[in-house]
Amino acid sequence: MDLDNGTPFPAVFMNTIISEERMLGAVVVKAVFRIKDNALVSDEGPPWPVGGMPFKTEYGDLEGETPFLRDGADLIVLGNAYPSQDTAGFVNVTIQAGKFAYGINVFGDRTWVRHRPDEPLIPSTPEPFSCIPLVWERAYGGKAQVDAGEMPFAANPAGRGFFIEESAAEGGLLPNLEDPDHPIQTWQDQPDPRAPGPYPKEWSLRAHRAAEFNTEGPVPRLIKLKPAYFNNANPHLVLKPAPTPGEIIMVNNVQPKGGGCQFAIPELSFHVYVQLQDRPYVFPAHLDSIILLTEEKRVIFGYRCVFRYRMVPLERRIAVLRTGPAPLAPPPEYFIQWAEPEMKVPAYE
Repeated sequence: MDLDNGTPFPAVFMNTIISEERMLGAVVVKAVFRIKDNALVSDEGPPWPVGGMPFKTEYGDLEGETPFLRDGADLIVLGNAYPSQDTAGFVNVTIQAGKFAYGINVFGDRTWVRHRPDEPLIPSTPEPFSCIPLVWERAYGGKAQVDAGEMPFAANPAGRGFFIEESAAEGGLLPNLEDPDHPIQTWQDQPDPRAPGPYPKEWSLRAHRAAEFNTEGPVPRLIKLKPAYFNNANPHLVLKPAPTPGEIIMVNNVQPKGGGCQFAIPELSFHVYVQLQDRPYVFPAHLDSIILLTEEKRVIFGYRCVFRYRMVPLERRIAVLRTGPAPLAPPPEYFIQWAEPEMKVPAYE
């Protein structure tokens, strides 16, 4: 199926087989803006990549697009935490989306120390910092040394602060990013890691949320994958329902001297007109991702339209991406009169 993109934003069509005659198709469009004086303005920078290939950033790897539905809308923040003063060793970062709030306590580097041999390990005083990346490597987790080698912390193997033995913890690093409601108090604490970047599907927080298991037998058996399997955000930053136009997104302490980013969800909508030979259909697209690049004050809104269609060999097919809300029925002016005739499309397409 060809895609005719009638918008100024980059978009892609992708599909997959779901049965012998049925296909699942999807159109994904990425609308990019800059934040200026708390308002969104047009972006003159390079186009944001959209497609099936992963996209690496210094704050985490974004997964490639798929033709599948997601659960709610991903909210991903790529950037650094900044204290209001360079001499500070602590700052709180809060991500707000309407009534939703997600806080992260950000500390300078700390280690587990013991003042006396008979006293327990305690965190050292946080070192002052100028900025700290909001990445999973700075959150709780990591790999602990055991007799057999390394034991990864399933929720965040890339992090720091996970120890099996007290002797290994002494002098070891604590995480820089913590849950304000569950602060680490002993070296044995194992809180859920906390960070706003993209979260890999192989790690346990996402896997547990995305899979349904049959637990009646001796070994849990996977029954099905849920739409959440295709989300890329920290599972705690998947917004359900997705934000609506006018809702305010605000993140504090992610600019030098304690500045922040704030913007409203734009009045933006898309729909897809699909024509299969002479059969017309129209489908709405939904907001399913918000990516905030705090250093650049750049925001990427991802909209997705997913639909099923019957695969007929040699039949002409097209998807047309348009701006605006989806009409209740395909307007007559959308209908495409195919040029005649030559239908030489291979049967496998």
